[in-house]
Amino acid sequence: MTAFDLTHWCDYARGVAAPESTPSMRALLERSEPARKAVERFRRVASVAGADAAGAIPAHAVLVAKAVAALAPRVPSAASRRFLPAELTFDSTHAAGVGTRDLCPSHQRIASYRAGELSVHVRLEHETTPYGRVLVGQLLRHAPAPLPVTEVPVLVLAAGKVVGRSLTSRFGEFQADGLPPDPLALCLLVEPERWIEVSLGSLPEV
Repeated sequence: MTAFDLTHWCDYARGVAAPESTPSMRALLERSEPARKAVERFRRVASVAGADAAGAIPAHAVLVAKAVAALAPRVPSAASRRFLPAELTFDSTHAAGVGTRDLCPSHQRIASYRAGELSVHVRLEHETTPYGRVLVGQLLRHAPAPLPVTEVPVLVLAAGKVVGRSLTSRFGEFQADGLPPDPLALCLLVEPERWIEVSLGSLPEV
């Protein structure tokens, strides 16, 4: 009787055993409990491996991974055309004038930036939940009416390191939790190799 090792049984379980060996292996399986258990085990492994190989990587994961890679190392904006200039158009910390009431709570900062036909609106706040400090925002395109810009990778940096990441939703919204109180920068990959970068400063203390 031909002897079969684990390699032969693995091939049999995957359906790639040599044709001349298959009849003998099938006959041995009918009377050998250890052989049946080995084949069953190999089939389970092959099934899991096949499912893992067939699994598609989510598109948003690919976008965020590319965004992180593009910023390591980062190209200084002063020496590169990759970054779109953004202008601060509103800052709640300077919005209230003398004799007016500041409608923004002291533990929040609301700011808006404009880069060409794109605008970025952000709110920095201090949460008392385990998630810590939070940044929420929205990216809009004005052409001519404001429209959300979707599936844009968003990175939050502190001291040159990525401390938060997100992807704009179908409403153009994004959020990053657990941010440190250090001065922050926000980067949005609005086009291939084209970024909007804005400085958010330090989150307000409470």
